[in-house]
Amino acid sequence: MVNYKPKRMGLLVTDECHNNCDHCGVITNSGHPPISLETMNSYISQAYELGMIQLDIGGGEPSLRDETLDVIRHASSKGMHTVMTTNGSYASNEENALKYARELKSAGLGTIRFSIDKDHMKSISYETYLNAVRGALKSGLGVGICSAYRFSTALENHILLEKLAEDLSGKYKGKNILLRNGKIDMEIGFIHNEGRAREFDREELWWYKLHKKEGCRKNEIMIKSNGDITPCCSFHALANNDYVIGNANTMSLKTAIERVNESIIGSVLMGPRGTERLVNFLEKSGNSEAQKMTDSEYTSFCEFCNTVFSTPTTKELVVNEFNRLKDRKSTIVFGRENSSTVSRISVVVGDERIEFLDFLGPVTSKDYSIAFHEHILRYLEAKERWGENVSGRKEEVEKILVALST
Repeated sequence: MVNYKPKRMGLLVTDECHNNCDHCGVITNSGHPPISLETMNSYISQAYELGMIQLDIGGGEPSLRDETLDVIRHASSKGMHTVMTTNGSYASNEENALKYARELKSAGLGTIRFSIDKDHMKSISYETYLNAVRGALKSGLGVGICSAYRFSTALENHILLEKLAEDLSGKYKGKNILLRNGKIDMEIGFIHNEGRAREFDREELWWYKLHKKEGCRKNEIMIKSNGDITPCCSFHALANNDYVIGNANTMSLKTAIERVNESIIGSVLMGPRGTERLVNFLEKSGNSEAQKMTDSEYTSFCEFCNTVFSTPTTKELVVNEFNRLKDRKSTIVFGRENSSTVSRISVVVGDERIEFLDFLGPVTSKDYSIAFHEHILRYLEAKERWGENVSGRKEEVEKILVALST
């Protein structure tokens, strides 16, 4: 069991969308009844009571559901930071763009993120994008842009973002668009091999071998538009019912988080270096299929994780290891316990104690020390993102990690 305490909740308010983007991994326009406003607001209240500080709103296209404004209003009344990802299709003209942006701002939305790339432009005009961004900036919303690349559209996307920056009287700098009175943060990345993108030719996507230290670091639980709950935000989890741990219509958020803590996905992935432990375990398993899997190329760690848990052989390997160690007891409260199979670590930062159990193979004292300080660093980075000055402590931990890595 891990001590999984998500600080963010993702909420897909609808699966309705008027786009059919070639690269999308979300199942849209299913026709199922959406989760009710009452249930959504109840989960937001529970998230607040459990210490969550951010609500990420998506879809489908969230602007197509009128009650999205009520959801934002309820979350902001609790003091939660709200972020909405949209394709901006509501901004057919400048008047509509500014009107809706002001409604979002009045409801309490903190940041609006626009999905802007050549794949989305198959059904959304450049003028609509420009209206949407201008309206958001005029209303005082924080603005971000997500842009999905593949090799055949990379240059076009770059030109598109340069033009957008120019029309906003700003400068495109790769990671952001600099404006006279601020900036627009960018999230740019290659499309992952999931959802409809599986239909692309292999040459369209960027493939690479795994970096052991990358992996699942998004501390977020997801509520799908039909109420199903998944422990992570990957498109694989959202599209695959095997990852569903319950439904918001019948399960409390607290129970859902407890289910994640007790699940194999939670135990393997949610602790520091959890994904690295997973790779190491499969490499040393002696199973040729598992070893080949760790040496293959992927477009994301999410794809690797899904491959492991959707392949019967490798899933059985990990499940058996999980079950074998699940009942082991440990009385360690602070410190660590090493053996050939288990390592329990407890970290205290401020007034919060974080405990987790790594079980995929032995660790050395150096491994433990690196894991310990990496966990502290990630925790400090999270506190820094939400306004706390941690520069002195953060620099000290970074120096220790540099020393341990040499």
